[in-house]
Formats: sequence, C-alpha cells, structure tokens
Amino acid sequence: MLTDEDIIKVAGAVHAWRGDGEVETSYGNISGFCYSAKFNEIEKSNFVLISGCYVGAADQEEDDEPFEQKMKHLTALLQ
Repeated sequence: MLTDEDIIKVAGAVHAWRGDGEVETSYGNISGFCYSAKFNEIEKSNFVLISGCYVGAADQEEDDEPFEQKMKHLTALLQ
C-alpha cells in the first residue's frame, strides 16, 4: 500500500519528468526509483518494459559492521 508520502514522491517525479510546471524541481534519474530510458535503450532490450531493466537498484549505505559479524547476525535472524 502506498503512503501519502509515496504518492507525493511518485507524482512529483512524474510532474518533473513532464516538465509541466507543477513542481519546482527538474527531473533526474534516481537509482532504484525512476529512470528516463531513451528509445534506443528500450530497443536494445527488445522493448522489454520491466522497470528493473532500467531503474536498477537503490544505492545502499555502507556500514562499519565487519562482514563476518553481519553474516552471523543475519543468519541468526533467519533461524
């Protein structure tokens, strides 16, 4: 379910992409959220319109937890 905040974010991105003056910000691609694909990019993908092909994954913040410790913690959570 989309929250009001989610709806505002999506609507803002659409208005910015259209350049219709409804928002003051200009459009920009955001990893994991939106991407304005060019026709030739879509053509190269055989016109597949699955958003993940273009949008990609959101950037993740790195933390200082060592890998071994993180794996131990995540494994315990899954048990």
